[in-house]
Amino acid sequence: MQSVAVLVGVTDYPRSDYPSVPAARENVRRLADELARDDVWGLPRPMRLVELVDPDRATVLRVVADAGRLVDRQGVLLIYFVGHAEPVGAELCLAVRDSDRTNPRATGVAVTDLVRAAGGSRADKRMVILDCCYSGRAAAHLPGVAVRAGESAGWYLLGAADRSSTASAPPSAETTLFTAALLRAMEGDPEADVHLTPTQLWQAAAALLPPDNQPVHNDVAWARQLPWLRNRRHVPRPRAPLVLAESEETERNLPTRPALYAEPRYIGSHAFTGRAAQLASLTDWAMPAQPHPVLLYEAIGGTGKSMLTWEWITNHAPGARTDWAGRMWYSFYDKGAMMADFCRRALAYMTGRSVESFEGVPQARLTELLLHHLDRKPWLLVLDGLERVLVAYHRSDASRLADETAGRTDEIASRDPRSAIRPLDDELLRQLAGVGPSKILVTSRLTPRVLVNAAGQPIPGVVVERLPGLRPPEAEALLRSCGIRGDSYRIQDFLQRHCDCHPLVIGVVAGLINDYLPDRGNFDRWAAAPEHGGRLDVGDLDLVQKRNHILRDALDALNAESRQLLWTLSLLVTSVDYATLEALDALRPHPTAAGATSALRRTVGDLERRGLVQYDRQAGRWDLHPVVRATARTTLRGADLASVGDRIIDHFSRQAHDDPYENATTLDHLSDPITVVRTMIELGRFADANEMMGAGLTAAMTTRLEAYHEIVALTRPLFRSDWSLASAVPPSEVTHLLVAMASALFQLEMYEQAAALVRLRIALALESQAASALRLDLTNYGTAQARLNRPALAQRAYALANELIALPLTDPSSALQTRINLMAFLGRQGSWQEAERLWTLIEPMDQDAPGAVMQPAAAQLYYLRYVRYPRGLLSARELTTAERIATERRSRPVLRNLRRLRGEWLLSTGAPADAAAPLEDAVRMANEVDVPDLAAEAYLALANLGARPDRRAAARDVATRLSPRHDAPHLPLATIWRLLGETGSAVAHARAAYARAWADGEPYVWRFELDQAAALLRELGVQPPTLAPYDPARYPVEDWERRVAALIAEHRRGTTGRA
Repeated sequence: MQSVAVLVGVTDYPRSDYPSVPAARENVRRLADELARDDVWGLPRPMRLVELVDPDRATVLRVVADAGRLVDRQGVLLIYFVGHAEPVGAELCLAVRDSDRTNPRATGVAVTDLVRAAGGSRADKRMVILDCCYSGRAAAHLPGVAVRAGESAGWYLLGAADRSSTASAPPSAETTLFTAALLRAMEGDPEADVHLTPTQLWQAAAALLPPDNQPVHNDVAWARQLPWLRNRRHVPRPRAPLVLAESEETERNLPTRPALYAEPRYIGSHAFTGRAAQLASLTDWAMPAQPHPVLLYEAIGGTGKSMLTWEWITNHAPGARTDWAGRMWYSFYDKGAMMADFCRRALAYMTGRSVESFEGVPQARLTELLLHHLDRKPWLLVLDGLERVLVAYHRSDASRLADETAGRTDEIASRDPRSAIRPLDDELLRQLAGVGPSKILVTSRLTPRVLVNAAGQPIPGVVVERLPGLRPPEAEALLRSCGIRGDSYRIQDFLQRHCDCHPLVIGVVAGLINDYLPDRGNFDRWAAAPEHGGRLDVGDLDLVQKRNHILRDALDALNAESRQLLWTLSLLVTSVDYATLEALDALRPHPTAAGATSALRRTVGDLERRGLVQYDRQAGRWDLHPVVRATARTTLRGADLASVGDRIIDHFSRQAHDDPYENATTLDHLSDPITVVRTMIELGRFADANEMMGAGLTAAMTTRLEAYHEIVALTRPLFRSDWSLASAVPPSEVTHLLVAMASALFQLEMYEQAAALVRLRIALALESQAASALRLDLTNYGTAQARLNRPALAQRAYALANELIALPLTDPSSALQTRINLMAFLGRQGSWQEAERLWTLIEPMDQDAPGAVMQPAAAQLYYLRYVRYPRGLLSARELTTAERIATERRSRPVLRNLRRLRGEWLLSTGAPADAAAPLEDAVRMANEVDVPDLAAEAYLALANLGARPDRRAAARDVATRLSPRHDAPHLPLATIWRLLGETGSAVAHARAAYARAWADGEPYVWRFELDQAAALLRELGVQPPTLAPYDPARYPVEDWERRVAALIAEHRRGTTGRA
């Protein structure tokens, strides 16, 4: 990273009546001394640290322009000025030695002049520090962060005064007031990290300056993140002891480091050729002196990202450096691949322990352990196909998602398509950019959002390269390696014009030429033949369209047997072994049974020769490139789709055990039924998929595994981008799938989307007059409104559901759920006597409702949480009994919430040390399934702070991280800030907690939370705010509510049909 600083100080003004500023010379000298220190910034004088005292206008602009050209893209350009400044309209002009005060715009250096002079710089990050009057005016003339790529990626301003105030230079002081504070701030902060960011420097200086001389800055994202100056006073925080140390013996299933560990090995469709420039670039990047730990190759599918990185890590990386601690390749294209699994396998390889020993370790802890090892030794890791962890690819058909579709729409609510679906993955990726001495090589169709700044430029520590096609001679060599002969010029010209030298397409073209029966392998004759190469006309298409056109042409050339097998593989989302191929082939009707095995082998061989199917010899499995899979799937329609899909359903249905759901402990145990449901949805057999999910798969995925993200991915193809049902999906055939999706969305805190799906079910129930289903849907709708902090609407829905309980209906499970949720609602509102009366009705009811309807032990959880705990009646014995039931019934979400409740209860009894363990369990269990529990995190920090006063810094870190969030847990945060002595922050969060608990206004409030917030505010010496009462006009009665009321009346008269 090459940075440059230009320090300008003006002491005298011979052509103007400005007073002299003798401190300017000392400012520049002392600041330069600091920035030159190796333990601060380490800029070498005079090439990259330029000191200008009393320069003229031309010199300033020339030096700034020269300095800008010296800064590389990842570096920082810093301009410091101390002296007088003159406001001219909206502009701010800096006075230099030859400035004329009567004409400051022409003779001074305007801020816009500085920006133009630095315009030739490649630097993404440019900083100007102004120790002058009115320095806040400069902000309006500095390019911000919302600019196009290629322009400034954001200027950061740090100024001594706001736009209307003067700066201070005490007459007897050696330096000005503002720069003196900067110099003191540069000494470091024992509470801060190893490096100080520009924003932290501003904060530290502001804390040192009096109220009348507060500095200003413009808040740009990179200034909050850039590790800029070394913190000389940094005190390393003791790490938690690494309980998983390295073992002398390596698990037998993993190679011994530093030998390459591949999970799984890459399957290439052809021999590697070319890419000399990229291989050399990779070797340069791998050198210890290179400052970028992360290199990411982005390109469309089939460009050769995986093949290039596999070639380099296997054949070039060992020679590039001899000190690799180990090399690991991890592909996210494989089934079940995710960041947590990558962490577990990387740690197993690094420590020599088994992968199983890391099962159950929270991902946050896995991240900490992984970063620890990456910081200790130079490891080389390749993350192949990282796009699969992003929102854009989080769907059950991700392996068939086209390049032209991915990244354009957001598949999960309003999240950025380039964000990781799991927030903890984003955090890990961000931290990988700062590891050393290790190197992380990434391939992806999309660049993750967390690796670029607001201007779309890579963050520090990251290099992003767009991988082009092969060079024409390399493309020709690849084609000839497949046995093709012909004129060199014609081959290169064809490959450039028709496929932009795209490696995957070149392999497919080779298959077409080798299948040209008049003269196999003869490019010239094939290209001239009107019915073969001569009919390819793709000159006006873009690269993606050219690629797809040629692939479809290759598929059209297949015989029936090969096309059937390719279609079969395209419907699967993972590789298969020969036994599976045989089993699927056996389900297909053959003209004759004789020779079926040899025919299958010929078919597989044909697809391999054409470059359409890839074979992993070590694993003995066949797979498709994602681009081939996506293209093949688009050609599979109608009767062919039904035939192939039925065979897959038949085969994988037979693989299921007697009860695949009861003993499932991982998603792998459910892979067969999930494959069946996915295929049913592909075929449009929605009713069958609905029945299978309702027969136990949903309960296993929710109650046992809390696999909410996977449920969303599995059922997402049923919905449009706005979460309405796709037009081809009959609502009446997916009633349970709607419940499954809504339940998952509830857990992922996507309440508006969940409420919309429940409203759809209510409409269906009204249409069919199914009162039992309606009771369940009304209960879920009330729960959704309660989660959206609308208790008035929740009360109306619960009231209607409760009226349906009195009717003689046939489904007791929906009545149980209604009563349990209504009890919880009444408890939250403070109607505890009514809640107790409901509990007396619930206790004798059959609690063995289907898990998809009500989680086992949920009744006990809600009773203890909302009825017993708020009144101070909760006991350890009751909690233990409920935890035992949840454990025996394997109700993971209920157990997780019971552990949090135990922690909160222990905190309320004054036992913070005892509260830490159950709260740690709650946080761990939430993070393991990526449904982070912010309240549990805050209560855990509070427990640790109460038990160990030396944990103040850790508690502050948690409170600082959680406080800005829209869903921040305000009550525990207010208590943390109070204990830290931050009364202002404590009051702000206590007021926010009070406002949230006030909800719709009396009587529709959350009573216990409201009382807690009011008490905390009074402890802080502040009265609770006066908020608006409930307005009945806020929520007009809707038509569906009137229809429900009418249906209830009909049931009471006995004039309606279905129960």
